[in-house]
Amino acid sequence: MEESPGVRIFISYSHDSREHKAKVRELSDRLRREDVDCTIDQYVETPAYGWPQWTAEQIERSTFVLVVVSRGYQERLAGIALPGPGHGVAWESQLITQAIYDDKGRNLKFIPVAFNRSELPCIPVFLRRATHYVLDEESGYEALYRKLTEQPSVVAPPLGCVRALSEATALPEGFYEGITLKQPGVVWRLPRGFLLLEDLLKSAYVSWSVTAYYVQYDGSWSQGTHFHSGYERSWWERPRGIEVQCRKLGIPKADRDLAERVLRFVCDIRNGDIVLNQDGTFTGAFNSQPFDVGIAQVYPVGELPRQAVPESLRELARLGAIRDLASEAEELSELTPERPEILNYVAEVRASSQRLKRETRLAMSILFDSTHPVRENLGEILIRLEKCSGPDEQRSWAEELAAALREAVRFERDRLSC
Repeated sequence: MEESPGVRIFISYSHDSREHKAKVRELSDRLRREDVDCTIDQYVETPAYGWPQWTAEQIERSTFVLVVVSRGYQERLAGIALPGPGHGVAWESQLITQAIYDDKGRNLKFIPVAFNRSELPCIPVFLRRATHYVLDEESGYEALYRKLTEQPSVVAPPLGCVRALSEATALPEGFYEGITLKQPGVVWRLPRGFLLLEDLLKSAYVSWSVTAYYVQYDGSWSQGTHFHSGYERSWWERPRGIEVQCRKLGIPKADRDLAERVLRFVCDIRNGDIVLNQDGTFTGAFNSQPFDVGIAQVYPVGELPRQAVPESLRELARLGAIRDLASEAEELSELTPERPEILNYVAEVRASSQRLKRETRLAMSILFDSTHPVRENLGEILIRLEKCSGPDEQRSWAEELAAALREAVRFERDRLSC
C-alpha cells in the first residue's frame, strides 16, 4: 500500500463518561494503526503552554478535525451542562466557528461523527451542512476512512472524445417549435444562424420599422430589436452603433461584418431603393454593396421550417467559430482585477479558463481533423491548463491558446482564398 499523504487528524469531543472516552480512544488508535496521524488529548499528560494553546495548535495544524457529537457535547456547547469539566468543548467550538467564519462559510476541514444514529440531532448548527459519519457499523468507519485517506469508493472515468453528430441528428426536418409567423416573413441566412425579419415586405414609407430576430440553426434565439427609420443614420454614423444592434440580437462577433451588410441592405429595401419580391428576388437600384442575395427567402404565415447552413457559407461558419474562440481566449488573457464588473477575479479567471478548455476540446472534435496543423499543439496546450495554479498562470495559458487559435484562423483564411 502507498504511504499516506501526510494527513493529520484531531478529534474534538466531550468527556461524557469513561465509556465515551474509551470509544474516542479506540477510534484514534485504529486510525493510527492504519497510517492516519490522529491526535487526542488522552495522548498528552500536560501541555507545556496549557490546554487552550495546545488545542488551538492542533486544530490549526490538522488536515481534518473530527467532531464527535453527543448529548454531552451539545449541552456543554449550549452552556447548560452541570458545573465541572467541559471548558474544552466551549473553547474548541469557538475555534471551529471562527475558522468557518474566516473562510466565508466554507467548511472543508470539520467533520461531524457519531457513535450511534440517535446522536445525529446533536450535530451543532454550524456543522449541519457537512457530511456526517455514523460509526455504529463497519461500513460507517470505512466511509470515514475513505474520506480521510482520499480513497473514494466511486471514481469518475476519464473524459472521452466528443461524439460528433451528423447534420440529420443535429438539425432534424420539420418546423421550429415556438416560432410562428403571423405575417409573411423573410429569413436571411448567415454562417451560424439566420435573421428572421418582420415587416420587410410592406410598402415603403418615409417612416418605417423592421423587427429582427437572430435565430441559431438549432432553434435557440435571443431577444429581437427594432430597426426604425428615425434611428437609421445613427446606426452608421455613431461609433459602434450597428455593433450595439448586432450585440442585442446575439449575433456572434465573427459574423457581424456580414450581418452589417445584410442590415444595410434591409434599410435600402424599406427606404424603397430596392424591392424584395414575394419569390425572394430583388429589383431596383443597389445602393449598398451587392452580395449573394440568394440566401434570403420569403415564408408565408404559419410555422417556420427548419433552416440549414447554405453551402456557400459553410466554410465561413467554420472560420467564424474559430475566430470567436480566439477572441474569447484573448479576452481572458487581458482580464484584470481592476475591471469593475468582476466581483471575484480569481474565481472568474478559473471558471473562464475551464469553460474555454471545454469549448476548445469540442472545437477540436468538430472543426479540426487529425491532419489539421494546429490540432496537436492545441491538445498539448489544453493539458497544460491542469498545471496552472493561479489566475496569472491561467491568463498566460489563455494567451498561448489565443496564439494557437490565431494561427488556425490564418490557416483557414489561406485555405478559403485558394
